[in-house]
Amino acid sequence: MARSDKKYADPTSVLNCVTDEAGQNINIGDQADIGEFNGIFLSRIEEGLNYKRIYDAAKEKWCKCVE
Repeated sequence: MARSDKKYADPTSVLNCVTDEAGQNINIGDQADIGEFNGIFLSRIEEGLNYKRIYDAAKEKWCKCVE
């Protein structure tokens, strides 16, 4: 945004992709506890940032089971 004329970024598309632990979309706009949503949102971000590490660990575990 530093090189843009926009004053804000619309987070709607990102928020519409947030899912709960079961993989179900979270309805934005429903009356819910902000703390609960924040917890879910941050855990999904953490999972995304740790995706390669989680994937590699699962792959290693799976390979050991197959041998």
